[in-house]
Amino acid sequence: WNFAATTSMQWLRNGVAIEGAVGQAYTLSAADLGQNISCASTGVLDHFESKTLTSSSVKVYLGTQMIVPKPILSGKSKVGRTLSIKKNVWGDGVSLKFQWLRDGVKISKATKPKYKVSKKDLGHKISVRIVSSKPGYFGVTRVTKATKKVTK
Repeated sequence: WNFAATTSMQWLRNGVAIEGAVGQAYTLSAADLGQNISCASTGVLDHFESKTLTSSSVKVYLGTQMIVPKPILSGKSKVGRTLSIKKNVWGDGVSLKFQWLRDGVKISKATKPKYKVSKKDLGHKISVRIVSSKPGYFGVTRVTKATKKVTK
C-alpha cells in the first residue's frame, strides 16, 4: 500500500471473516485445522476509492509438539514402593495418558502418573508409555527406560 494509505486487516477462514481476528498477526486455533486461512487487507486513502486485496490461502495441517521431553521414572523398583513420572514438563495445553508396563505388556488399570509396585511385579521390569496430545498437533508417544528387575 501507499505509505499514506490507512490499512486494516481481517483474517478469513475459508473466505469468511474470523470474528475478532484483525491486525497483522493471527494465532491459529483448533477450529482452523483443515481449513484455508487467508487475510484481506483494505487500504483507504483520501480522495481515492478504498481497495481490498486478499492473500492466497494456506491450508492448516496438524503441527508437531515442540516440547516432547524424554520421560524419566523416579522411585525404586521394589515391592511396595511407588514409581512416578513428572507431568509438568510437557508444556501448556498438553494432555497426557499413562499406561504402565510389566516387561513391555500393559498392566491392567495402571493409567496414572504414579504406580505402586506390587508382588506381581517381582522379578519383572517396569516402564510407562506416555501419550501426549494437544489440539492442533500430532500426538506423541514416549516409553520410559525400564527399571531394573523388581525386588523385595
